[in-house]
Amino acid sequence: MRLNDIMTRGVETISADQTIQEAASKMRDADVGFLPVIQEETAVGILTDRDIVVRGVADGFEAVAYVGEIMSRGAAKEAGEVDPERTGSVVSLHLDEDVATALELMRRKKMRRLLVHDDDYRLVGVVSLADVARAAPAAAAAT
Repeated sequence: MRLNDIMTRGVETISADQTIQEAASKMRDADVGFLPVIQEETAVGILTDRDIVVRGVADGFEAVAYVGEIMSRGAAKEAGEVDPERTGSVVSLHLDEDVATALELMRRKKMRRLLVHDDDYRLVGVVSLADVARAAPAAAAAT
């Protein structure tokens, strides 16, 4: 099974030059705790509700500070991941990658969500552990 088969599309995003308050409002309105940070359709980071609290509020940033000041930038490139020169080291996989590869990467990196990109490195979705769990019965039945 491929990431394209199970990923969540139409993911809410934010840019690094938007404020922490705008990010928090987007998270509240979309009922999510995670936003990919996008620059010209390419992921350059991620922002979680935990980032807002731990890197933002706890470090004294005001709500008008920029997302780029507190976002996570990801980890170094590994086999199968995108070029960090293009993405700022954001961990993501191609939409045609196998779900097993994504699970192994998520296990190693201790991640619950993984960004998914197309051939042009544009963000096309997110795959989460919940997406994998929902797909597991169908995958088991197909074998």
